[in-house]
Amino acid sequence: MKFYALVLLAISILTFSGCYLTEDAADVNQERINATYCTVFNATRGYTKSILAFKFGNTPLRLSNAMYFRNKRLYEEDDIIWGLHYARDVDGINNGTYEWTDENGHVYFNEVPVFGFELENEPQAFKKHQYYDLAWIGDQIPYEAGEFSIQFDSHVDGRIYSFHSGRRLEIESDYLDHLPSGRATLTLSRNYSEPIDEGTQAGGESGVSFVREYEITITD
Repeated sequence: MKFYALVLLAISILTFSGCYLTEDAADVNQERINATYCTVFNATRGYTKSILAFKFGNTPLRLSNAMYFRNKRLYEEDDIIWGLHYARDVDGINNGTYEWTDENGHVYFNEVPVFGFELENEPQAFKKHQYYDLAWIGDQIPYEAGEFSIQFDSHVDGRIYSFHSGRRLEIESDYLDHLPSGRATLTLSRNYSEPIDEGTQAGGESGVSFVREYEITITD
């Protein structure tokens, strides 16, 4: 799916995808393992994508014990990417739960709540050289507002155009000026960070995106 050009996920993933030597998690100090959870809730397509990564300092780790996501669904060998990341899609939009057990038998359980949104009026078309402020309604994030990003996937030239929108869903006129006229998929994502309740001494991070997609037309 092309909408995975989300900035939030890209930063988190690239942290682990450099040219590092990898190490087995069983061979390191278990209290110094850092966990990163990336969760994408796609409300339009009705599924949740999770990407997990673990590191010891700057070294990515290969896990020897099982990890679970959502209702104790085990990650399989096919879910492992480059031996470093663990990715999986599951049906439904519900709070995401992550569970893993270290080599000392300590269980870490973290739940990622969904803070969704929807537009008050579903867009049909956007005209070039115009500014749009998209009104939205939805769950309020209790500790921060979260930030929106906007992506146009053009059906005309096959290119993806991504923009950062901040805490308001604003489409500047120059965003649209560079897009070819015709059909496109508009992807709106609300990105936020979620605290980790249970972690090692090294802690961890949890980045979340709630996504909605719309089929629209760009006009001159």
